[in-house]
Amino acid sequence: MGDRHHTGNWLTSDRVTSFTVMGSTAHVVVVGGPAPDLVAGARARLTDLEARWSRFRDDSEVSWLNRSAGVDVIV
Repeated sequence: MGDRHHTGNWLTSDRVTSFTVMGSTAHVVVVGGPAPDLVAGARARLTDLEARWSRFRDDSEVSWLNRSAGVDVIV
């Protein structure tokens, strides 16, 4: 097997990042394309989803819904 499709040192620091999101560690690896833009886009998207869905953030939509237990809410 191995990596037949990539030559050289393509696994550089601008193509790999790790960060905490949703109470876990996200590992993003970009293969092809403009690495800095794609890494930044992945981080932004995951951060946005965390703001909506994370049960670990008091300001997330999920936490708001949980605090609204027993009350009708529009989602």
